[in-house]
Amino acid sequence: MQKIIVEKDEAVADLIERILESDEKEIRLVVPKKSHLLDSPNNFRLLAREANVLSKLITVESVDENVLKLAKETGLVSTHPLFDERMEGEGERMTDIVPVDAADNGRRKKRAPAGAVPLKVQYEAAPEEEDEPAEATEAEEAVPVREEERYDTLADNREPRSRRWVWLALGVVVILLAGGWLFGKLFGKASAEVVFQRTPWTYNGPVAALTSVKGLDADRSLVPGQIFEEEKSLVQAFPASGRANVNIKAKGSITIVNSYSSAPQELVARTRFETPDGKIFRLDNGVIVPGAQIKDGKITPSSIKAPVTADMNGAAGNVGRVDKLTVPGFKGSPKFDGFYGILENGASGGATGERAVATDADVQKAEAKTLEVLQASFQSSFLGNLPSDMKVLDGAAALIPGKVTVDRTAGTDGNFNVTANAVFEAFGFREKDLHALLAAQTTTTPATARLENLELAYSGVQADFSKKELKFSVAGKGDLTADFDPEAFRSEIAGQKRDGARSTIMSLPGLTEARLTLWPAWLRSLPQNPDRIVITVK
Repeated sequence: MQKIIVEKDEAVADLIERILESDEKEIRLVVPKKSHLLDSPNNFRLLAREANVLSKLITVESVDENVLKLAKETGLVSTHPLFDERMEGEGERMTDIVPVDAADNGRRKKRAPAGAVPLKVQYEAAPEEEDEPAEATEAEEAVPVREEERYDTLADNREPRSRRWVWLALGVVVILLAGGWLFGKLFGKASAEVVFQRTPWTYNGPVAALTSVKGLDADRSLVPGQIFEEEKSLVQAFPASGRANVNIKAKGSITIVNSYSSAPQELVARTRFETPDGKIFRLDNGVIVPGAQIKDGKITPSSIKAPVTADMNGAAGNVGRVDKLTVPGFKGSPKFDGFYGILENGASGGATGERAVATDADVQKAEAKTLEVLQASFQSSFLGNLPSDMKVLDGAAALIPGKVTVDRTAGTDGNFNVTANAVFEAFGFREKDLHALLAAQTTTTPATARLENLELAYSGVQADFSKKELKFSVAGKGDLTADFDPEAFRSEIAGQKRDGARSTIMSLPGLTEARLTLWPAWLRSLPQNPDRIVITVK
């Protein structure tokens, strides 16, 4: 006999297939409670029909009364494993259940556990032969009828223990599920890899940058431009190789103070300033002294610096610090006390007699060297300090030399001074604006709104600072791809269900490949925190 254990959710067709595969003529089907075979009585009719067709004896064993009932109604042999089946190794089948004999009331009974079901089993005496002698051998003595209680403790012992294991297993499962959920909530991560379509792109055409343009103008190929300008003065000392008799006036720098009124005051070139001991110094150039600041009836003086030259020749003009020089031209008016000068570092350089002087060759070399120093300062200081996102093309920046002053008479150290002025100017634009302009001119859909791997070459640069315009030609090549912002996208999919996030990713314009990974693997939603989501664009 072959015993087949029927699965609870096993279909009758699968069960019949197992029966067909068996070579045994007797088959016992062990059917669990609430088996799917109970879904229809036809399932048992099919089993009975197959038993007849195959000439096999099929016995249905179950503790489910409904299973036994349907099996019996369809002609199948049915049996209960506890009450109807002979156990292996036992003798007689326990079928005779009778009340306890009154004659056995005096016999001590075995105490049953609480809740047990007592079963009374009768053992029959050996039959007596009428003609046998009164005394029988020990082997032939009759076995007295004896009743004893047997207790089926399954309801009180097995079933509760089984239930306890079920509840324990359920508790472990709940704890594991809750722990897994909490772990994923605290430490869960997600990563997405996306690949977008790339289309080769080339461009060749003219572009202009104007200071008057505030935004991109794709129709006219215009981008905003900006002019940078700086004026710089430089004094350089060079050795003088000539000799000559000189009569040199002292020079210095004077600070002119206005403590008179809030109105500015113009002073012409050669305006006199007088020291307390009567020495005269004159302005080399005309200046405008700014007005003083007046607040709450109190005046705060203003000032301006200007070069001056002594009115007398030679060393007589060499003086130390002078705290107040008056303006003789204002004498007799209120301005006389309101305007004055300060020689903070005094005046020096006045001399007479033979001194070293610069020759024409000395001057020529000195002027050229001074311009070289200005050019180096232009490259390193001026251009190097422009905004980092500003593009200045070759040919769009220039150094414009200004006035060069040479003091041919050398000082006591034998060197003469060259003073040079220059204006630095540059015309620049932001290269990101040019990228956006090129993208706007070449794209037709949002899926191809970004230029990547862009390589640009410039030519035909023409900068007109007076018209404030810069013209040039640009040749470029690169790739057109989707305008995708990983930072914004990971915030968009944060907290989404896994299937929803996949749908969001797959709906991205221009997408060719994508992969979404969640860790731990049992997560069903992406982390709420975008920082735990990594987006990789390949």
